[in-house]
Amino acid sequence: MQIKKNVLKSRKFWASVIASVIVLLKIWLNIPDEIIKAIVIIAAVYCGSTALEDAFKRLPKDIFKK
Repeated sequence: MQIKKNVLKSRKFWASVIASVIVLLKIWLNIPDEIIKAIVIIAAVYCGSTALEDAFKRLPKDIFKK
């Protein structure tokens, strides 16, 4: 149950869901391919940067000190 709550709170999850819905709406709304590609790229970059942010939060604080 905790895993489901964590997934529903995840910014990466919701960015992926929104991008997927927009791709599916392309069929009905006749959205140009360039716009769909741009939205998917933005969502992918957002998910990747959020994943990096989460990973760096878990690193020990003194890892970059000499």
